[in-house]
Amino acid sequence: MVTGSNQHLTEAQIHDVLRNDRRRAVISTLGDADGVAQIRDLADRIASTETGTTPPPQNARQSVYVSLHQTHLPKLDSLGVVEYDTDTNTVSLREEASEVAAYMGGAPGSTVHWARIYLALSVLGLVKTVVALLAIEPLTRAALVGALIMFVVMMGLAGYHVWLQRDRPLR
Repeated sequence: MVTGSNQHLTEAQIHDVLRNDRRRAVISTLGDADGVAQIRDLADRIASTETGTTPPPQNARQSVYVSLHQTHLPKLDSLGVVEYDTDTNTVSLREEASEVAAYMGGAPGSTVHWARIYLALSVLGLVKTVVALLAIEPLTRAALVGALIMFVVMMGLAGYHVWLQRDRPLR
């Protein structure tokens, strides 16, 4: 659920949101949760990501909850990125979240994974280069060896990027 406020964010406001890991995590986590979550669930998911354990330790969950409640959610609410209802402890994304998420690699709920696209393109380039190497004269092979090395490096970096993001559908 994404609600709207017809307010556009300035570049400075977008950078202010992106500057903090927990604010980025709020947008990403809400995007994965269809745009709405209770603050306790949000804090639990973010603490799990930060600590790498499920369930996260109580002190980590409490630290995240307090910082979300006192700092990050009011800030995001004032910018119009989320709607934070303190009566029901519900947080929901607003349309402006997509303006911020565009800088994070996609809109909330987006299925575009650029690292996977880069990996697929580098594999395709590698295959084409190897096929060309097998079909040409020795003098032009030197130029293709450079391309082959570039594709192997690009494929390795893209694969590493995909591996880093294996547990995060939106990053």
